[in-house]
Amino acid sequence: YGLVTGLCSSGWGRHIRKSNESMLGDSTDLAEFMFGAERNDLSRHRAILVDIQKGTCFYCGGSIPNTGEVDHFIPWSMYPADLGHNFVLAHKSCNGHKSDHLAAYPHLERWAERNDSQGSLLAEMFDEKRVVHDVENSQRIANWAYSRLEAVDGQTWLKGRGSFVPLDTRWRSLPGL
Repeated sequence: YGLVTGLCSSGWGRHIRKSNESMLGDSTDLAEFMFGAERNDLSRHRAILVDIQKGTCFYCGGSIPNTGEVDHFIPWSMYPADLGHNFVLAHKSCNGHKSDHLAAYPHLERWAERNDSQGSLLAEMFDEKRVVHDVENSQRIANWAYSRLEAVDGQTWLKGRGSFVPLDTRWRSLPGL
């Protein structure tokens, strides 16, 4: 059983990568994405984000004294991979309210600009702490996720519990997307 499932998984992964090469790039986590992965404790990445975000919540801008949660900007439910450039620091409540939704344009704009202007600094910090990162892949994933949402006229999360707005069409002009 293990041999057959391994061969099928490997063959299917090669097919998917070949068919979607332009979108996937050189991502090394395709098998985890397709066949499941365990969620990791991201708290060890908090210090990097506290420095970059100057101790504030990515979503509401409020101060995060010594706590805060590391959030997958593009939700784990859409792309179950731990890529450093996809991480943001947020209040527990903001992270919980955003949940598995895509963030509204103001948040996406801030995320894209952060990765554009501080991507190299983040890469250095991630390398130092041995955090897997790939800014181009994170940007491709964001483009894919927001394109999917746009195709179905979906809603994006803006703030608080239940605050959703239509996707702003300006998202396509953001740096890297």
